[in-house]
Amino acid sequence: MRIENMGNVNRVNTSDMTVAIRTAKILSHKTKTRYTIGVSSKRLIMIDFDLSKEKGVYLQSKVDYVIKFISALAKMLNVDASIYVTPHGLHAVLWKEFTEENWRNYILALIETANKEKELRKILDTKHLLASLRRGYATLRLNQICKLVDVENGEVKVYDKCAEVIKYVRG
Repeated sequence: MRIENMGNVNRVNTSDMTVAIRTAKILSHKTKTRYTIGVSSKRLIMIDFDLSKEKGVYLQSKVDYVIKFISALAKMLNVDASIYVTPHGLHAVLWKEFTEENWRNYILALIETANKEKELRKILDTKHLLASLRRGYATLRLNQICKLVDVENGEVKVYDKCAEVIKYVRG
């Protein structure tokens, strides 16, 4: 188990979810500091999208763009995907374990695509992708996470409950 300081938030990283949850609760109680729980993977692609808020809520057009982008990426790579929402933005996981070489190549391709496409460049967290390459693994925080979309066999299923949680502004 590893505990990392990330500015005003500390993260508990472990492969055992039960240990992570228990440790985060104990540390938060004992130290009066907030801890978040994260998962890491050397084989799954995890992508963060930083969405700005207008009057405290996400723009529907930005959320729709992410859903469209991830759906197209999942179709192109022939994988299933899920999109999650947190107070920090949207987060996608591609549900296929890639070889290390393919994992690196796809992350580099995402960064290159973002550099070429203005709309994607505005919201794709390329710093997170570059950090994943440096570390050799991708991460996803689990605190305050809610599943927004599943892409399975090219079919997109949006969960209405999450739409209510993040209170979209139609843009």
